[in-house]
Amino acid sequence: MSSPTAEDGCPSGWPAVVAAPARRRRLSAVLHADLAGYVRLMEGAEDRTVSRLKKVRAEIWHHAVEAAGGRIVNIVADSVLAEFGSAVAAVAAAFDIQAQMARFNDGLDEEQRLLFRIGLHLGEVIVDEAETIFGDAVNVAARIQLLAEPGGIAASRTLRDATHQQVDCAFVDGGRHRAKNVSRSLQVYHLRTRESASNPLIRAANLF
Repeated sequence: MSSPTAEDGCPSGWPAVVAAPARRRRLSAVLHADLAGYVRLMEGAEDRTVSRLKKVRAEIWHHAVEAAGGRIVNIVADSVLAEFGSAVAAVAAAFDIQAQMARFNDGLDEEQRLLFRIGLHLGEVIVDEAETIFGDAVNVAARIQLLAEPGGIAASRTLRDATHQQVDCAFVDGGRHRAKNVSRSLQVYHLRTRESASNPLIRAANLF
């Protein structure tokens, strides 16, 4: 005689098995940004720094990312993580953000300026049920960001190779670097407007 079964097909008395939400993978351009000198800025004036961070997030970051077809994945303290379906769009958003941040900073004393480092990478990400992204591509973008200049943009070779013939900017070779918890060395490129990249004084300054 066959054993009785529950409506879900499991043998009677067995706990029902709930399937784990399926995780997806997709190719994305990842933007990771961090505020240079955040601890110093907070130590000098917490309320002012928090107020300005909220202002630039609302008026600059969200608008620039969305205008380029991307989305803000997460904002924690002084860090921003964004995802784009297009590497070209990620580059455009990064330049837009830094241009707007430069104008915002023009009205501030030098020691109060909000200078973000931006890192860009193109790779496969894991997407969970909450649309948060994980994986090597996110980690690499974060490491690339650490190698960018305050107020500047840095990119991986993968992103550079996918975009350099389609964007109106220069990729200045920043050399190979070893990054924490990344087994391979990372080839880094600093993104510049073509005018600044062709200026010999600016090129010389970037060597030091």
